[in-house]
Amino acid sequence: MDSNFCDLPYYTEVRWLSCSKVLFRFYKLRRETDLFLTEKNRADPQLSDPSWLSKLSFLVDVTSHTNELNLKLQRKNNLVCDLYRIIAAFWRRPLLFEARLEGENFSHFQCFQEFCTENVEHVNLEFQKEIIRVLNTHFSQRFSNLGQN
Repeated sequence: MDSNFCDLPYYTEVRWLSCSKVLFRFYKLRRETDLFLTEKNRADPQLSDPSWLSKLSFLVDVTSHTNELNLKLQRKNNLVCDLYRIIAAFWRRPLLFEARLEGENFSHFQCFQEFCTENVEHVNLEFQKEIIRVLNTHFSQRFSNLGQN
């Protein structure tokens, strides 16, 4: 196996803010993981299912974006106005993401873009559009009072 990751712990507890990194690493190692499980007679059909991998790649990217928001909000010495600015900037992102998906521009979704390049015939954007709509709805509900004076 030729991989960028030379060591991978078999099991380790993951802190919440590291989840996006673990998901990203799992996505990048999906072929090696599939090969390993097949060699051990424990193959998982999802690891070779293009529909499932399409969803996984997109969720890896969405998790990365939300993790980035969490990290910005938890920086030291943030003032309330900084927090407001960070939230307001992120609030507009789902609308941008939705517009980009409509135009089939995946530049904000690194893993999904990589998947689409490799699997052009398996690209169905309904799941991705629904995830962005749900993200926008939840975010709007969570921070609805920020727009009020």
